[in-house]
Amino acid sequence: ETNMLSAMEIQGRAYAGTSYGEMEEELYYNVPQLAEDEPLFAVMLDLRYRYWLDKGDLKKAGDCLNRLALSHEYLSATETEKVAGELVYMHSLNGDLGRAEACGKGCKEYLQEEKATAKRILSAYALAVGKIEEAKNLKEQGTLLAEKEIIEAERKLERKLLSRIMEE
Repeated sequence: ETNMLSAMEIQGRAYAGTSYGEMEEELYYNVPQLAEDEPLFAVMLDLRYRYWLDKGDLKKAGDCLNRLALSHEYLSATETEKVAGELVYMHSLNGDLGRAEACGKGCKEYLQEEKATAKRILSAYALAVGKIEEAKNLKEQGTLLAEKEIIEAERKLERKLLSRIMEE
């Protein structure tokens, strides 16, 4: 129940416009440990991943994402594709193109969606392989699509992550 209440609090604030990184860390971590086969286990890990992405701590975000990937047998096909897509993103940022390409095979349909997240992932990958113009175009498409996000925190997060691509 504690995990459910915490997840609902985070999601409620996200809808209201509070970004994941602006919320108290305790909301994400001051909850009992759950078994991997409990659906809220994946929900909380995904929320923690978003929290650390928003904070700009890619190491901790990667730790959450890797832990989520390890529990893939308990995820739905849609959730598995989403995790694979985020792995493409993280591997692209780290320059691990082999792993990015391998993970990309598990989320082809997800990456074809007209959503900000898919464009962000593809933009990061295009940049990692040196396709600068393609990365710029995908980043622009993602920025426009971010405005269509229903959840305000998602809109803010995607805009933030897209703005970080090619900012160096």
